[in-house]
Amino acid sequence: ARARGKNALFGALGFPILLPMLMIASRATERAIGEGSGAEASSGAVGLAAYGIMLIVAGGLSFPYVWED
Repeated sequence: ARARGKNALFGALGFPILLPMLMIASRATERAIGEGSGAEASSGAVGLAAYGIMLIVAGGLSFPYVWED
């Protein structure tokens, strides 16, 4: 029963982390398909890369504290 509770918690905590990424990706796709310029479409890719790097850094910094518990 305890393991099931952790899986539900991961799903609940993962949604707010993935939501900004989905929003950036949908805007970038809309700009790429629409009449936007190439610079507007590539700004979404830069945003996704920056968000990914931010998540990697935050995960690396929080890993020692999470691993101890």
